[in-house]
Amino acid sequence: MDAGDPDTAVELAEALVVSGDPLAAVETLQPILRRLPDYAAGVFTLGKAWLDLGERDKALGAWRRCLDADPDDRRGVAVLIASVEGDTTETMSQAYVRALFDRYAERFDEDLTIRLKYQAPQTLRAMVDQLLGADAAGLDVLDVGCGTGLAGVAFRSMAGRLHGSDLAPRMVEKARRRGVYDDLQVGELTAVLAREAHAWDLVIAADVLVYVGELGPVMIAAAAALKPGGLFCASTERCDGDGFALGPSRRFAHSPAYLRRMAVEAGLEIIVMEDAVPRWEKGQPVPGLVFAARLPA
Repeated sequence: MDAGDPDTAVELAEALVVSGDPLAAVETLQPILRRLPDYAAGVFTLGKAWLDLGERDKALGAWRRCLDADPDDRRGVAVLIASVEGDTTETMSQAYVRALFDRYAERFDEDLTIRLKYQAPQTLRAMVDQLLGADAAGLDVLDVGCGTGLAGVAFRSMAGRLHGSDLAPRMVEKARRRGVYDDLQVGELTAVLAREAHAWDLVIAADVLVYVGELGPVMIAAAAALKPGGLFCASTERCDGDGFALGPSRRFAHSPAYLRRMAVEAGLEIIVMEDAVPRWEKGQPVPGLVFAARLPA
């Protein structure tokens, strides 16, 4: 391995941070960054190493350099800066989410279902079965943030029309190969919800809200997309208190009180909210929630 090559140095430094040796990561990156001070991938990883060493100001400085070098914020640096500074950012940048999942598309299913024991689609389907009956059929179903189509598989049998959308083009292409959707599009969450007013019996968001902190606009858009009596069913990670919080994995968690408040403000009524384990990380279950919000008939 040639640590003098910038990409190789970053790969090695990332491995050193993960293995618990951030000082070695700093030492690996510094010669590269003396030559390439605006190398975004390098200063991004340098920031993580400095933070692990307790050097908060140096971490922030590195991440600000990264943001200067990559204004589209494909690495989600603004969220990290806000987290370290004690602010609560409202959402991940679209560029970060798109880049993350485009890179992840080819190994997504295996990582999620085997390594992370991902169960959100099955948990949501079980909840919907309790509400509508397992034999419900012919519904107009919108799967936002569909990824490679795992939720589409879970909900195909109850859908007369099944539409999927995702921000990442490579995810949409993987979902298309699965062959369960009637229609697919690349698009941002609220824009997709706004495409057809009062058109859907059921809107599904499996493992999507973890990339959105402030849910007010999402709830409002979901309410506008639902038919009267329709359901918005989603999973998220759980936090205490009455708001939302950014976790160390750069995923948002939401409190039950916050979800209820946002739903009410959007004109929705949460009729089911249950604790769930949407995935595992580092051998431990991630505390989560599933909920169903109804638009009054």
